[in-house]
Amino acid sequence: MKLKDPSNIVIGRSSRKRTRSNNSIFTYLCICLCLVLIWIIFFSLYSIFFTSPEKQTHLQHEIEAKLGTVFDWLSSYYDAGCSSPLPDKLEFINLMPIKNDDFSDGLEGWKIEQGRPETRKQKEKKIVTVKGENGEEENKEIFVENNFFIGGDAEYNRTFSCISQEVDLSDVLEPNILSEVNFNTLIVQMYAKIRRPPRYQHDNNHLLHKCGYKNHFCDPSYNDHVWFELQFLRERSIANSFASTDKRRQYDTEVISKISSVTAGHDRWQFYKLLGTIPPDTERIKIEICSQEKGGGSQADTHQLFSKKPRHTQQNKKKLDEIYDNDGMLDEVKLGIFHIPEKFRQHDKHYKCTITKLPMLRYTTPAVTDEITIIWETDSYLNFQQIHWGWDQYDLPYDKNIIHTTQVSACNYVHKAVVQFKDVDKPMLPISQQRHTLYYQISCGDTMTEVFSYKIPAPLNSEYDDGNFRVAVISDNQYGAEELRHIILHLEQMNADFMLMGGDYVDNGKELSQFNKYLWQPLSIQNFVQSIPTIIAHGNHDGESSYAYAYTGHPSPQDFNQPEYFSFYYEGSHFITLNSNCDSKICPHQTKWLIETLSSQKSLDARFRLVMFHLPPFTELWDPREGYNGEEFVQTEWVPLFEKYNVDIVISGHTHAYSRFINNNVIYTIVGGAGGMIDREYSFDWGFENKKNILEHHFVLIQFNNCALYWNVYDKSNDVIDSVIIPSKSSKYGCK
Repeated sequence: MKLKDPSNIVIGRSSRKRTRSNNSIFTYLCICLCLVLIWIIFFSLYSIFFTSPEKQTHLQHEIEAKLGTVFDWLSSYYDAGCSSPLPDKLEFINLMPIKNDDFSDGLEGWKIEQGRPETRKQKEKKIVTVKGENGEEENKEIFVENNFFIGGDAEYNRTFSCISQEVDLSDVLEPNILSEVNFNTLIVQMYAKIRRPPRYQHDNNHLLHKCGYKNHFCDPSYNDHVWFELQFLRERSIANSFASTDKRRQYDTEVISKISSVTAGHDRWQFYKLLGTIPPDTERIKIEICSQEKGGGSQADTHQLFSKKPRHTQQNKKKLDEIYDNDGMLDEVKLGIFHIPEKFRQHDKHYKCTITKLPMLRYTTPAVTDEITIIWETDSYLNFQQIHWGWDQYDLPYDKNIIHTTQVSACNYVHKAVVQFKDVDKPMLPISQQRHTLYYQISCGDTMTEVFSYKIPAPLNSEYDDGNFRVAVISDNQYGAEELRHIILHLEQMNADFMLMGGDYVDNGKELSQFNKYLWQPLSIQNFVQSIPTIIAHGNHDGESSYAYAYTGHPSPQDFNQPEYFSFYYEGSHFITLNSNCDSKICPHQTKWLIETLSSQKSLDARFRLVMFHLPPFTELWDPREGYNGEEFVQTEWVPLFEKYNVDIVISGHTHAYSRFINNNVIYTIVGGAGGMIDREYSFDWGFENKKNILEHHFVLIQFNNCALYWNVYDKSNDVIDSVIIPSKSSKYGCK
């Protein structure tokens, strides 16, 4: 199947208009507003005359949370959908010349960036028009042989395969058109069809679960992610070492920004599209295609597995190699340049950018003392995105321009950038202040957010690295936006330095609207996540969907080879995040990495060691009919490591309740009470001493105080329901 002539392609946005009569809308609004006002008046009077100040705060939070839920419902119910800010048809300029765009000549014309990509052949059904015996045209079904890109052979810890090709704008655009680049009037559009592999045959293979997928939740989107992206490049002049004698200069390539597709969501071919403005100063456009094999193991695993079956080694090894292959597929790349008509650009109201999700601060790399990741969303990519930041809220002299954008849908563009502040001069701190405050603001064309602030952590081993900080912990908010709002209103007053989220932050990771309704909006109350970084583990409800990684993943996963599990140090304590959606049979590299991380001298010397992932090793609360009491692979593979390397606390979710167990000097906690329906049935008794199970919505605040860790659990009324003090085992900091 070939693309149509791009000059005939209509570039617009889907419009999903709801048909509601004006009278019906007015009636619904009046009824809702009257009920809300009656409810607010009643609870306000009750809180004034019949409750303590603490209860008044609780009721105030309850009112705010319920109001937020009502307004969310109203906004979604009367949402007019996604209407295009673009004209019905753009002016087609040129189809960019891409060498070997259908991979008919293998990978000729493409540069291999990493991995072992290859091409494969397949027979495709095609409908052609031919003249019949009577001379009339008729459709005929034929089969043709077609080549396509595939990720190829995956190796242990080399899970990405990427190829690229560059197009110089000066080679394809007339000078008068090329000058339009600096005026945000040229649109680039890329089409390609992508797919993930179909279900594998089980054949009693130890790497596959009975459903035929490489994931114990049978999540078809788990493995073999494939996507494509456009990088906008320019040459930057730098002085070389001989500049003083011969005045020569060197040039290197600078990435202005990137825009990428989401990963393939189906095992059949589907076309995906990228659409955005070419940023000012762009000289070249780089097309990059990547496939990621998230599971798989080493050659040692392969030989060990088949050494017991020498008669069938070659046959079984071939099957295993197919499973280890990086099987994300892509074909038929097309790239076109379009022009925004002058008449349209004069209507500012249609050309204006709307920031649809406020920025969220994230820790996504180990270098939390040197950088911070910022994620936000707009409804289009017609304007240049920037982060302005500095150390004074009234003076933001630094600009972050290298933005990685993911086009999630026609109206959802997720932008990510890493602001690095390690080598930037900082002002002198007042005696009473131990941490610098970074101020930042997002701009999209002429649209600006307010200025937000973020207190950066003290550098490790500095005079301010005293081990005193606070961490919020929640998990399993799922569909409970109202409960999560209530919890955030409490946490906002507790001065946490960052927040751990143990997974299931939405109810269904394949529903795009849930990332706004259940995650972004509740967390943005009082600008909470605009000032407090989050660390997010993937849960089974989030899955491994393209949306989950678009909204929570690292900006450039192929440049950071472990985006789902990583660790960082914060004022002497070691925090580790794992992905329990991938068990140790499928992801032995994660377990190997965990051993290397926990056994490092830096980890052994840490004040405290905390590990977070979604699926608990032990639980006693579940549906008794299912017989679930914890995750078996966590019990057999990870728990011995936690015991061996003196992990202090293991944080999990999945069960919608609070649990605390102590086993072999390791404290195991379940904090799944941020919104999902509480589990109230007991399914198992592990027989642990000093255990605690509490069947309420809750949240946790950890207070680190040099050589002591204070673990405090609160219910929705902000009352403490569990508290533990843990002494540090570190001799480096004089705690023993």
